[in-house]
Amino acid sequence: MNGGKMIKFDDVWRDGIVSFDTCSLGRMYEWESKYAVNIKDALSYLLRVGKLWESEINIQEFSKQRNAIKESIYEQKYIKGIFNNLKKRPIPWDKIKGTLNRWEKNGFSEEFRQLIDEIYGNKVITEAQYNNIVEKSKSNTYDLDFEDLFDEILVPDEVVLTTDEKSELIHRYDSGVMCPGAEDYKKKNGNKYNDLYIWKLLQKKSEQEQKDMIFVTADTAKGDWFFEGKPHLKYLQEFKENTEHEIIILSLTDFWKECKRYLDMSVEQFIEISSIKDQLEEKYDVFNQEELFKAVGTFLYESDEIKPKLEDIVDCCVDEPELNELIGATITDIDMEYYDEENVYLTVYLQIETSFEACNHTAGEDWSAGSATMILLVSVLADVPVIWESDDTERLVLKDEIYVNEIADIKVLRIDEGVYEDDYECDEECEFGEDEGNYESDDEYF
Repeated sequence: MNGGKMIKFDDVWRDGIVSFDTCSLGRMYEWESKYAVNIKDALSYLLRVGKLWESEINIQEFSKQRNAIKESIYEQKYIKGIFNNLKKRPIPWDKIKGTLNRWEKNGFSEEFRQLIDEIYGNKVITEAQYNNIVEKSKSNTYDLDFEDLFDEILVPDEVVLTTDEKSELIHRYDSGVMCPGAEDYKKKNGNKYNDLYIWKLLQKKSEQEQKDMIFVTADTAKGDWFFEGKPHLKYLQEFKENTEHEIIILSLTDFWKECKRYLDMSVEQFIEISSIKDQLEEKYDVFNQEELFKAVGTFLYESDEIKPKLEDIVDCCVDEPELNELIGATITDIDMEYYDEENVYLTVYLQIETSFEACNHTAGEDWSAGSATMILLVSVLADVPVIWESDDTERLVLKDEIYVNEIADIKVLRIDEGVYEDDYECDEECEFGEDEGNYESDDEYF
């Protein structure tokens, strides 16, 4: 299972359900904002697309704890963990180092760590150095607000445990076998069974939705969830047996390593790996041929540069260049112009190969002086819907679908000589019959 982890994560991220434990949600208060914003974005996206689910037990736990975590974290991290120790003589650097390594080493900014590194090992520090560190502790990369997001997340659904199910789980826990939450036996707040309750609720949700799951936990140091850095294999087997679906259990940092490939993807990268180009090629091969034909026909009719070039090729005066066929369309480039909360707006550049006739009308007779091939660069305006946009960063997630709006511009790249088709030879100074100026073609000009 480990070897296929990347592929498995992709599958569940695309089609499954993601759930976080209480500690993972709390990390958004405890991590420095530069790191916390990543998890906030992941939660926000998953909530937007309907893939985020929290169990009733987790909702109850975190709802009780969130304010306490938020209000106490500065004191826990900075005042007790750093400032009070810096005032001691000699400075107990082992305790300060222990504080810096907590919260997956994401609790402090790089700039703050650098200030500590500059004085690390000193028995005492100056008042100016101390004040500088205190000041730095108050600055964050982002000014983050989690409350609205948490209010949306912390809404329970109908997936609950029955009285009989709770009794069975309590009996399993009290038997002393290894199970989720087994190391919480010392808790005296009545929550020692909660991890096992959550484990059962994850299974019930998977069965109900018929989907695989990702469970994100920050409780990786305890042996009741992980063993030698990996989730207990018997838990994964139990989940599969009970639900006929699979679960990935991973740490918060590993979760971000996996999902950042999706959330950190630029528009350009998305276009390369999505089906956008295939959709465009299909549209112009099948559905938009008529639109493209009309636009190129209008361009031929209105252009001041086509007719002289065609006359040079056929060595004859030409009444009108007439579009014969579109030979092929190739996408040469796609540029992002701008985006808003609804769409990303693109300019798509198509290289179009066309063939056209040098059409003349003299003495009541229509005839062709020859043909040529023209390579055009067509600029098309299109947009791709935005599924989700971050409130704090520039991250976007786009829908794998493109809508073509209009042709904005057509330019001539090259005109190649075709085949001369008529034995009629024009004089150097072409003279037309009586109906000159009253030319009407049997074809429609646009």
